[in-house]
Amino acid sequence: MTGRVLAMAVGALFGCGSEDPPPPTRRIDSLAARAAPLVPARPIRLVIDAEPAHLNPDLDPDQWSYRLAFDNIYEPLLRATDSGFEPVLGDRYSLSEERIVVHLRPGVRFHDGELLTAADVAFTFAALKGARWPPGLREISQVEVAGDTVRISADRPKTLLARAVASVGILPAHIFSRGAWGHHPAHRRPVGTGPFRLKDWERGRRIVLERFDRYWGLPSAAPEVEILFESDSALALGMARRGEIDLLAHILPAWVPEHLNSPTLRSAFQTLRTQPPRFAFVLWNLARMPLSDPSVRRALSLAIDRSHLLAQVRHGLGRAIAAPGSKTAPAPDLAAAQSLLDRAGLLRNGGGPRLWQRQALRFTLLVPSGSHEAIELVRRLSESFGKLGIALDPIVGDLAILKLRMQRGLFDGALLEWYGAREDDLSPLIRSGGTLNYGRYSVRKVDERLDALRMPQPPEEHQRLVAELAAALVDDPPALFLYAPDDVSLIAHRLGRPPVGEEFVRLRELRVQP
Repeated sequence: MTGRVLAMAVGALFGCGSEDPPPPTRRIDSLAARAAPLVPARPIRLVIDAEPAHLNPDLDPDQWSYRLAFDNIYEPLLRATDSGFEPVLGDRYSLSEERIVVHLRPGVRFHDGELLTAADVAFTFAALKGARWPPGLREISQVEVAGDTVRISADRPKTLLARAVASVGILPAHIFSRGAWGHHPAHRRPVGTGPFRLKDWERGRRIVLERFDRYWGLPSAAPEVEILFESDSALALGMARRGEIDLLAHILPAWVPEHLNSPTLRSAFQTLRTQPPRFAFVLWNLARMPLSDPSVRRALSLAIDRSHLLAQVRHGLGRAIAAPGSKTAPAPDLAAAQSLLDRAGLLRNGGGPRLWQRQALRFTLLVPSGSHEAIELVRRLSESFGKLGIALDPIVGDLAILKLRMQRGLFDGALLEWYGAREDDLSPLIRSGGTLNYGRYSVRKVDERLDALRMPQPPEEHQRLVAELAAALVDDPPALFLYAPDDVSLIAHRLGRPPVGEEFVRLRELRVQP
């Protein structure tokens, strides 16, 4: 994902919905393009479905930690754009295959008034290295500072180096150098360089961000943004109907399209549909028989009608996929699935039309708690696998507990979501020895394609490698890839057409229309 490799993580599913076709995703990347005149505006009120754990985008962030803090409170050296990169905390930079050289912008201040220096940049990367380098930054070999210049080098040519650097918010060394990194109070009391600073955080209720008047660049259009926490979709929609909020960030598919078609909502809100870089999948444990056999995993894939599944579970809000990077999803084929299982030695005794008589299969399936979508997915998957005589035994629990079971190999399958990176950097999940490769997947062809994708490539060669990787994952699947969900938000008409990033509105650019 452009501008965000740090946040790659296996996480719990799910949410979102929309009644309208997706509008073209727009990005406003240059400072000049954002130079619209400011108009007086009352605070903008935003509702999100979960309180963030903290507001440090560099500390294993959850979805809302990153969306609220990155490029709003904390800023990177560079910002990723559709055409490359633009300087942010740097006023100029140079980029080669093995090194990024950034000259810091003069006069940038943190929210407490202290000046940004190269020492803050060096400290930030040292702190991340001490935290065992998040995925995407592990190949950085050296960070050197000389005056206002920072040189970041990689062990080898790395096409993702600039993208990884552009995902790091620069932290104030004079604050974070005092105290333990993992439990520092500044994680919840952030002090960055961004256009917003933290005004208030009422635990369990709201976060208030206010305009930072000494910001080095164009100030935020909104003087204040109030972020409310409401996990109950019905209550959140009620707030929207009463005109109490300006932006509802998360609509569950269960509420689409009936509720979004209400005249009250349509008169006050526009619907925004985005395609964040994430996909839902069932991770298989290849250390368990018979899942170690690729033909068994292919058979399980052929048992699923992904388009029907997407329509039933998410009202069609997403794209069915055969693998990350694939353009199409396979049609279900029960006869072919049964043939693959037969050849794998799982024969049907007497040719029974429904169930396996000789060897009835049962798989445990780890399922994150608190998600209606996840539970509905399990029901649909159980129905599909039941046609092959395979039963699913769901184990529902908190993600932290499920992760511990995965680390110990105590599962057959796990219903998960990959969030925060596109198909060109899935190494932590599926490369041999990957940090999140809980399924013990190891295929040489896949490793070779992943390694090649981390090297600088012409666009045509990059696309060819992505297609080859997708084909290899279909032939020898590490997981049952299901779909890439779309997200839906409600945006008040009074905000105009909102500025949209790759996955969410850009808070720093929101403005009330005159």
